[in-house]
Amino acid sequence: MTTATRSGGLRRDSEHALICGVCAGVANYFGYDRWAVRLVTLVLLFALPMPTIIIYVLAALLLPGGERCSWNWFKSDKPEPKREDSSPVEVKLSDLERQWREKERAWDEALKRRR
Repeated sequence: MTTATRSGGLRRDSEHALICGVCAGVANYFGYDRWAVRLVTLVLLFALPMPTIIIYVLAALLLPGGERCSWNWFKSDKPEPKREDSSPVEVKLSDLERQWREKERAWDEALKRRR
């Protein structure tokens, strides 16, 4: 364990976070591997769920760090596909939806004329 790891104090590590950066921050502070701390946290979550959740949430709220909980594994660097990049199924479904709306509009207009 080096003094360089403890120089900044215990804080969340938003750069290496998977959820809120608590496990990554604890790993950085004590000089452990991030995945080892995450694995221990997961084991504790199954063994003692409520205390683990309470401690994690408190640490996420109280420890200083960058951005708040980011759920990084759900983020994608890829931009959303444009209409021309869409798969044929998506294009077909959007065309069907458009046609359905047109039929609904025509049906509503026909009903209004009957009244």
